[in-house]
Amino acid sequence: MPRGAFGPRLQAAIATLAVRNRISRRDTTELFRELFGARISAGSIDAVVQRTATALEEPYEDLLCHIRAARTINVDETGWRLRGGKRTLWGALTVRAAVFRIAPDRHSWARSSPASPAPIAGGPTTTSPPNSDNSAGRT
Repeated sequence: MPRGAFGPRLQAAIATLAVRNRISRRDTTELFRELFGARISAGSIDAVVQRTATALEEPYEDLLCHIRAARTINVDETGWRLRGGKRTLWGALTVRAAVFRIAPDRHSWARSSPASPAPIAGGPTTTSPPNSDNSAGRT
């Protein structure tokens, strides 16, 4: 990420809270003010999240290539809420990697699966999480 007013650890914390923990921009500003005495605007938080997304584009594409080339892929979907609306969280998992993507609905596999749009070498093997009773998969 390009240098800015915030160091790499603060930027990583912002991205983690905003994306992984799904904390709102406003709540993140309050949290940083209360915990660290840092005054950060919601716009700055959004800018950090956008820079983080840009920085992760290439590693994400590399991970997708690994997933698509895998002999066996486990695929799963579950309900997800985003900005008050219903979505579907799709996951494509191999022994060594996992990629997730949020889709408009559960029938959007072809458009939104992390393993799409390129054909999957081994094809999806299951809709159960890895290590479950149904995850033996086909080859």
